[in-house]
Amino acid sequence: MWIPYAFWPTLTAVIINLFLLIYIIRADIRKAGNMPAFIMFLSLFIWSLGELLERIAGPPPHDEMLAFFGARFLFIGIAIIPASLIHFIIEYPYRIKINKNIKAVIVWTLYGISLAAIILDFIDDIIGHVIIAGESSYSGLGQKIWGLDPGVGYKIYISLLVIVGLIVMVALPLKLRNVKMKIVRKQIWITFSGMLTTVILVLVTGYFPILLNIQMYPLTTVSFSIFGLFIIYSIYRYRLFLVVPAAEEVKKQEELPEAGFYQMDREEAYQKFANLAKSGYKSLGFINGNPENFKERYGLVATPIFGIAEEPGKDILNPEIEEQREMIPFIIATFLEDVEEGVVLVDLSAEHLSENTRRKIIEDIKRESGGRGVFLVVPS
Repeated sequence: MWIPYAFWPTLTAVIINLFLLIYIIRADIRKAGNMPAFIMFLSLFIWSLGELLERIAGPPPHDEMLAFFGARFLFIGIAIIPASLIHFIIEYPYRIKINKNIKAVIVWTLYGISLAAIILDFIDDIIGHVIIAGESSYSGLGQKIWGLDPGVGYKIYISLLVIVGLIVMVALPLKLRNVKMKIVRKQIWITFSGMLTTVILVLVTGYFPILLNIQMYPLTTVSFSIFGLFIIYSIYRYRLFLVVPAAEEVKKQEELPEAGFYQMDREEAYQKFANLAKSGYKSLGFINGNPENFKERYGLVATPIFGIAEEPGKDILNPEIEEQREMIPFIIATFLEDVEEGVVLVDLSAEHLSENTRRKIIEDIKRESGGRGVFLVVPS
């Protein structure tokens, strides 16, 4: 194996994107926004791995076959990225409110274009031919690496990728217009910062040199690493508490009340919630106490339950901390996006909660739920 200077940033991108794929799978690929994120990082992983093969297929003119295989493999990643980026922005960090059928048409049309591009990838002269690139202006080491003499299909698709990148750069700030929760605004800015870095490096080192026939080592994989680190931080800090809606085994046949807020005392609310969950309605609970003890007491298995307490921890939130207070309406909003008839238990009876915190929680839930869902509320 030949390991030039260009090998290391590409290897870093492969490792970071592989880590992200494993991380998203372990965090549960079914969670809101995780599937499009998985597809996006899969495309970046394929791109990085293809470029890595080019880098070890040398020094030129050795192993041109491996270099060309790497170039074709790399293009599969490029083909998927435009669709996955649009899909990602629609879903992350919260879902854009558009008609489900319209969203399906947009997403599947884009993935259809990606599939057509992958098929064309295996037709000669569409992506171009691997060539021996000149000395890198970055290294000063006099090393030559494999590069690509791009065909018309490659130039068209790279141009599409740049256009999609610019659309995403505009769409992310536009998402801020109707967002009041600080945790969502922070996620948007973190994603925007990572995306901006990626777009600049792709344009300067990977797009304009191809159009202008300038020999330059592309730093696209470096940008993937930076972008990946931004998203790792965002997912780790703000999305660990998100839930996957799940229904219990049906054991009762209790009728679901109309959507709205119902104030109840603690025991009545807990029992009503458990009965509705066991009637097959997807449910989500925030209780005053230990979540596992609650589930054991009421015979719940699949229903996600969070505790409200002064000491935060695993599946436990302290709403007196602003970010954790905002997590409650954020979790509820993402939960209701994926269910037709949802039941939410909100127990605000914990002694350490101030009246101001209780009021803000209810106001935020009403705003973010959009009138959907049955809420069983335990007041102070």
